[in-house]
Amino acid sequence: SDGNPQRMEQLAKDLLPNRIGAFRGNLLECLPVNWASVMQMIKQDEREKIPTIERFLVLAVICLVVTSDRKLILIRRSEKVTQYPGCYHVSAAGYVDTDTVYINGLWEGITQTAFKELKEEVNLNRNHIDKFGVVGGFKHTESNSANIDIAFFARTKLSGEEVLTLSLGAEDSWEG
Repeated sequence: SDGNPQRMEQLAKDLLPNRIGAFRGNLLECLPVNWASVMQMIKQDEREKIPTIERFLVLAVICLVVTSDRKLILIRRSEKVTQYPGCYHVSAAGYVDTDTVYINGLWEGITQTAFKELKEEVNLNRNHIDKFGVVGGFKHTESNSANIDIAFFARTKLSGEEVLTLSLGAEDSWEG
């Protein structure tokens, strides 16, 4: 996407046709949730007790940042996190919170979450970004994953060195 709000809104409607979640037939398949609910849902032993067709999926965002000098910003996940400790990951990622969606609407809530995660994990504000758009959506294929991710691309006016320096002050820098 080129960041065109109408195209981004249509993509959101195509990916997640209902304001509170995504449906497959008459079954609710994806629901934005709060962090406590996510932690409950991703416990594999509990999740496996639920029939596959009845399992909720969790809506999340991921964002890959490219700098003005054409560097991709990746984070190395902390050894302290439970999922993929020590692995490289996209620039920022996080779960879409129910309150954000209910207050602001689905697409605005998803977009706000992407910017919130960029701020928390890389310390980038909206004014650092000169191009922003949705790339697509996907469901994780791992059996223990409960995520549907909406993927974003962000280009910053800053160089790679400037982003790395800025990221040292990120609120969630311990995660990556």
